[in-house]
Amino acid sequence: MKLATASALILAICGDASAFSAAPCVNGPTTALRATATETYTFTKSEEIFAEAKTLMPGGVSSPVRAFKSVGGNPVVFDKVKGAYAWDVDGNKYIDYVGTWGPAILGHADDDVLDAVKATMDKGTSFGAPCPLENILAKAVIDAVPSVEMVRFTNSGTEACMGMIRLCRAYTGREKVIKFEGCYHGHADSFL
Repeated sequence: MKLATASALILAICGDASAFSAAPCVNGPTTALRATATETYTFTKSEEIFAEAKTLMPGGVSSPVRAFKSVGGNPVVFDKVKGAYAWDVDGNKYIDYVGTWGPAILGHADDDVLDAVKATMDKGTSFGAPCPLENILAKAVIDAVPSVEMVRFTNSGTEACMGMIRLCRAYTGREKVIKFEGCYHGHADSFL
């Protein structure tokens, strides 16, 4: 499969901008357009892994956002990330413009972030109870956003939106909510 086909799939999913593009070639700077026209990427391992995934998970993905059924083709299966780059299981290298939708703002696998995570994980991975780091993070969010007085942490955007709807309904006494058509607001029934 030519990278142009992969780029077309990404363009179909993302609209007017690609989430990933071919990394510049090692012979010097190049445009994404030139890389698209000249580099050949293979997706054999991605196809094999996705075929197996379809026997294990509905649509072969653990999130409907990652399903390609409505745009055609199959998702690329990624193996590793570092900095601004992502590599798929076939060894193809991409520039990542998504950054995990925000959490990788410092780049993937940033060494300082990894060191802090490792030091914290040495204390345990999950307490299922309050811990001092929750207060530290809450203070950081409140200090960074002047209009925020208190925070509630969630495990996903869907969970955050579900909590927001409950809060809005309780505060207003109204049942109906307005949602933007065609946008993803999470995977709860009231958002679909």
